[in-house]
Amino acid sequence: MNTHSIQRAEAKDAIKKIKKEGLEVHILSGDSKESVEKLGDHLEIPLHCQHPEHSTFMKMKWIKDVQQDNKNIAIMVGDGLNDIPCLQEAGIGISINAKSELNINAADVVILS
Repeated sequence: MNTHSIQRAEAKDAIKKIKKEGLEVHILSGDSKESVEKLGDHLEIPLHCQHPEHSTFMKMKWIKDVQQDNKNIAIMVGDGLNDIPCLQEAGIGISINAKSELNINAADVVILS
């Protein structure tokens, strides 16, 4: 998740609605700690739910652990080719990139705009 996501007002609104339903929102990102904290602050996601500098493998392990330990369904939202394995690992994979056939095939849901 890049810091350019901060500029999208609907992201903050969507996260508020998700949290209002009692669901927990985490940021799993390969970006730096500083970038993730800035995004987390803007989106009102607490520090313990921010996971910066995560490789694709680390994200996949985190998703798998959450789903096994808590018997929850993890929903993964990804925007790049590196997110494809995570979209497939998650109970529900949402791609916000329809530019690649690989993303489209890996995701359960594709957001076109």
